[in-house]
Amino acid sequence: MALFLERASRRGEKVFCQHPDTVLDMLLSTIHFRAMNLLGREPMDADSTLKEIRSLARSLIAG
Repeated sequence: MALFLERASRRGEKVFCQHPDTVLDMLLSTIHFRAMNLLGREPMDADSTLKEIRSLARSLIAG
């Protein structure tokens, strides 16, 4: 993850403003939480789940 962000930064692309491990932890936690909901009682919409994950990723990108 750190290497990916370093290369993106060198190309002039926007990168996450948080430490790479923090970003990865947040994304994985979100995915895990949503997966656990799938197994539980709450019905889920795949499109809304993807939108939430994309929104989280966008919020972590430096502006």
